[in-house]
Amino acid sequence: ICSILDIDLVKNAFPVVGNVALGLSTVCTVAYIAVCFFLNRFSDDFKSSAISLIICEVLAVVAIFLALDNDFQLIAPIAGIIVMILSIVSKCYKFSACSEVTRSSNKGLSEQWECLRKWLIYLIIGFVACLVLIFIPVLNIIAAIALLICSIAIIILAISEVVLFGMTMNHFNAIDKAAKAYKKSTEE
Repeated sequence: ICSILDIDLVKNAFPVVGNVALGLSTVCTVAYIAVCFFLNRFSDDFKSSAISLIICEVLAVVAIFLALDNDFQLIAPIAGIIVMILSIVSKCYKFSACSEVTRSSNKGLSEQWECLRKWLIYLIIGFVACLVLIFIPVLNIIAAIALLICSIAIIILAISEVVLFGMTMNHFNAIDKAAKAYKKSTEE
């Protein structure tokens, strides 16, 4: 649910303004961090994801205050880049944790999570390459088109993440139902 609400496309699709969008994002982040600490018993990568997201959010607030102060306006973009990197690291840990958790019970699902993590890394490398190439006059149009393609791919990646979360939830619900049915049959 947090992944669905955290997709910027979903936030922008509804007529949610300013403080409500910020509140929704904050609630989603806090809920995600709480869930990660709960799921830490299944994989340490959930804890790593939560910690990197906490650092990311704190640094984002610091970056906002740095941008407001004239003396530190040059440091704010650097803090913004670090925030972006930490949010990517958090997602990579999350995908790795989901892959690890599903590995013993559903190898195919585990591989899909791992593939999603790899695609995230590829897309980030693509974004960085496009941002570098956009400053080269001969390649700037090609870089702009590639940047648009990477942006669309990020949206597809976010939707794939939500779909994989649904598949993972259904998988573990089926395991839970089977375990309860087995326990009930052995008691009778």
